This record gives sequence, structure tokens and C-alpha cells, in this order.
Amino acid sequence: MYAVSDRWESALRTSGTIVSRAEVWRAGAFTGTTLNLTGGTVRVDDSSKVRRSLSLSSSDVDLMPRTVDDLLRPTDTDLKVFTGVGYTEGDTELVPVFTGRLQEPARTGWRSDLTLTAVDYAKVLEDARFPRPWNIARGSNARAFDTFRSVVQDVLPWVNVYNLTGRNGRMAGTAFDRSRIEALDLLAHVCGGEWWFTPDGDCIVSRPARSLAPDPVWWIDANSPTAVLTESGHSMSGDKVYNAVTATSAPTDGPVVTVTVYLTSGPLRYRDGYQRPRFFKSPLPMTRNELTTTAKDLLTRSVQLVTQVTASCAPNPALEVGDVVAVDLPNGDTVKRLVNGFTVPLSVGDIGSSGMAVDLVTPVELTEIGDVDL
Repeated sequence: MYAVSDRWESALRTSGTIVSRAEVWRAGAFTGTTLNLTGGTVRVDDSSKVRRSLSLSSSDVDLMPRTVDDLLRPTDTDLKVFTGVGYTEGDTELVPVFTGRLQEPARTGWRSDLTLTAVDYAKVLEDARFPRPWNIARGSNARAFDTFRSVVQDVLPWVNVYNLTGRNGRMAGTAFDRSRIEALDLLAHVCGGEWWFTPDGDCIVSRPARSLAPDPVWWIDANSPTAVLTESGHSMSGDKVYNAVTATSAPTDGPVVTVTVYLTSGPLRYRDGYQRPRFFKSPLPMTRNELTTTAKDLLTRSVQLVTQVTASCAPNPALEVGDVVAVDLPNGDTVKRLVNGFTVPLSVGDIGSSGMAVDLVTPVELTEIGDVDL
């Protein structure tokens, strides 16, 4: 959860109003233009490579672009959006909720507002395919995260890139061709993590949150005079459950090594009638032990039986994917859940008149992973 003051929680539950600001940026610099917002949403979704998407409306209809030289041209224009609380004392507290590339400005009619849609920088990197192979010489001392940062900043030089995994394995004898996204996925896997963009536009490599051990950052309660929960729904999905990983190291000038690791116990174990393997191919020269470690890391992140609670509650734009929250269930229990996604409203007005949908999941605890070499 984004750091906020002690007044934040009370304002969300009682007297605050929603306040939002949208700025126009280009090449990492503020253009000086702030849009007049009339509404919109930011959608945050951990299941998508493009984690944050934006849709907003503005009364600045004169900014509708006509040529490629105009301010809101959908080629290299970025938007930064902040939202938060207006306090009864007259001051405001905002947190970043979106940074990304403008995709489409539009007006549906003469009397309509200007609408803008945008997505975070992952889409920019997806579109920026390698015009020629990115080669790392066999005798090079290049490291995985250092290469990851270079691949990102080759397109977005103003973006800060951070590694929170503590791993930075050696790279040698590698060539990345065409897909920049696939290269970044591989480099993040070598670091033992996944990559994503923060609401203020930083690129992070980190291990995904899979534990309910931390204390909750917020209570989505239903049984108090200042409760924030208004409705909840429940579902369970096995679409993202994989119970085996086959990892192959296939360097251009070395021996091929293949390792398969299995989930070997528990109700999601690999067995007759329930076999869901996932495959990973590395162009890096890796030993069997290194490849086994990588496969285990990937399997740990691939067993995601999603027990989902969809909560409608007062908006809290300071939340982030992976936060642990406490939520009241219809049967009266209060349980911990991980935030998997949410929608932040950008409307202006009383918090009590706005709502926020939050997707909450229960992570699966792995019990045993067994190794099988092929």
C-alpha cells in the first residue's frame, strides 16, 4: 500500500471527498498541462502483463488532436494520474494511480467530453520489438538484471528500474530476437521474479506476493458504523493452476539440458487425470542445478488456485496488487486475502457516493515439489 498519512483512513470512512489530477508528460518530462477531469477509472489487474489501464473524460475538448504535432497525439504522449482525498480542513492528499502511454483520444459528438484511454509502459515495450538481435557474447560478464535494465531503458531511458529479488545471474552466449517482452520475461525469471510497472512509472522485478503472513494494510469491514464494505461475491477458478514445469536450457553453442519438476503432494499434485505442465525455455547456458532452481521458482509462482472475493467498498486508491487486507465475509468471519486487482474511480465528489471493486484471492501453500530429470 502506498504510504499515506494517519488522516487517510478516517477520511475514507467518514468525511472525505475524492480528488483527482491528470497531467500530460512526454519523454519523462511534465509538459505543463493539467487536464480538467470530469470522470474516469483506473483498472489494476495482476493477471495481465499490462497491469494498469486508464479511461478518463475531460472538458478540455479543444485539446482533441488534429495533427501529429498536437499535444495529445497518441504516439509518444504519456499521462500521469493522481487521486486521493480532499479533507474537510481544505487540503488534499493524493497518491499516484497511473503512469503510461496515451492510446486513443476521442470525442463521440459535438457536445461530448474528450475521452482518453491509456495503458502502462508494458504495452510500449511490447510494441518495441527488437529491430535486430540483442546479442550477448559468450565470454561476456553481463548479468541478468543489468541486461534487463538495459533492454527497458533502450526504449524508455527515463524509467527507473529496480530489482527486489536479490539475484542477478550471469548471462553469456545469448541472443534475443524480435520480442522484447519475451526477453524481459526470461531475464526476470533468471532473477527469480516477475516484472511490472508501478503507478508512478517505475519498472520492478520482484517475487510475486503469495503469502498471507504480513499484517493487513486495510480492513474491508461490514459490521461497524464506519464500515466500507457494501457488497461481495465469491468464485473459484483453476485456470492458472500448473502442477509441473519443464525447463530447458538451449544455448546456441552448448549442450541442451532439460529438467522437469512436479508438485507431488496435496490436492493439486501432478497425477493421473490431472496433469497441467508449463514450459520454460532459456537460451542461456545453465547447469542442471541452476535450471532446477529456476523451474522450482517458476512452479511456485504457477500454482494459483484462485478463490476470489469481489468486494464493493469505499475507494482506497493507495492499495497495490499483493497487499494483504482483512475482509468481512457474509458468514460473519473476518479473513485475510491478497489484493489481485481493483478499479479506482476518478469521479469528483463525496467518497460515500463512489464505489471501488476489489478482487481478493487466497494463495495456495505449496507442500512439496519433487525433481525428475528427463
